[in-house]
Amino acid sequence: MRVTLTSGDLDVTASKLPSDDFPMDQTRDLREQFTATLSGADVAAIARVADAMSSEMTRYYLNGVRLKSVDATTIQAQATDGHRLYLADITLPDAKGELGPNVIIPRKAVRLLVELARSVKDGVSLIIGSPAPTNEVTTTAPAPVNASRLRIALAERAAEVTLTATLIDGTYPDVARVIPKGGDKQALFKIAELRRAMSAVSGHSRTVRATKLTFDAEGTVTVSAAYVDSGLAVKVKVACEHNAPGFEIGYNGEYLASLLTSAQGEEILFTLTDPSAPALVRNPADTAWSAVIMPMRVS
Repeated sequence: MRVTLTSGDLDVTASKLPSDDFPMDQTRDLREQFTATLSGADVAAIARVADAMSSEMTRYYLNGVRLKSVDATTIQAQATDGHRLYLADITLPDAKGELGPNVIIPRKAVRLLVELARSVKDGVSLIIGSPAPTNEVTTTAPAPVNASRLRIALAERAAEVTLTATLIDGTYPDVARVIPKGGDKQALFKIAELRRAMSAVSGHSRTVRATKLTFDAEGTVTVSAAYVDSGLAVKVKVACEHNAPGFEIGYNGEYLASLLTSAQGEEILFTLTDPSAPALVRNPADTAWSAVIMPMRVS
């Protein structure tokens, strides 16, 4: 069978595939395990952590955002690529059911959710569940996958939109193990000032990505980068409230810039231990968000 499309002087004829070849909708009879309504702010919280998702297929289970239960009405959105970890607590007053230990939303579904939810005013319906058993069906469609699924429903402009995705089937790492405890050094930056310094020193080479922070005695920090391939060296001083004069540490400049965007707000607080240890990063005005960033070796 063939189908013909006509528009003015244009005629297009194409072969039609059998309707039985279209994948079955396995969410119609989804056995719900967890349900909640996400507000625009809740989706924005997921978007804040999404930049830390990995894109490496060798660790496919990091290619998304994990939703972890904190208590009956609070979940935590987690994302990491092994170099940085972003966390955001989300309160869901109408949450019902239980999240499994490995609810990992794939990156494409995360991106679509964030994009679709930008114009939503009435909230987003979130359902996590598994396909209900069905009787044998004669079809040429691909065999059903029995992994858990995510279903998101929302009213976007004049349309009712439903997004369905298969959750990543993998074991997410216990991120609590990499969150630094203690730390005797603290540094409080104005985000806008640190971002301007990062813009000045970063991006002058495709091969050099390390940015060095040197904590000065007079209550400032020197942000610098050295580009051996071009002989270029750039440094900028920024104001900083800290208790670590003489301390030096390096970070991937791209990750540091991403961290500032995720933190939002006006200030960002680093809690540090030594140049080889990860830093715990917080926004003092937003206790729901936190991050961990690994250092880079710098000379």
